[in-house]
Amino acid sequence: MAVKDKETGAVFDDWIEYEDKESDTDTWTQVCDACAKCLHLLDSYLEVGAGQGICGVVGCQNEADHYYDFTREEVNNANSRTSKA
Repeated sequence: MAVKDKETGAVFDDWIEYEDKESDTDTWTQVCDACAKCLHLLDSYLEVGAGQGICGVVGCQNEADHYYDFTREEVNNANSRTSKA
């Protein structure tokens, strides 16, 4: 299942739900530098240089450069890299 970042509209198909309910975000993923810039991911939630694995953005297979924390919502159509809202 894909999820969308409520603030930026970025759609992710690889994500992890936080177990810590005290956080101001509820989900994290890993992203490549190109997607972080293209999707204008929020610097305040981006852990620069710490990412590992494949980028979690739908349609991207690049090696991840960063971790990204966000608050998610479920999406029905994960074919695009951004929200159609």
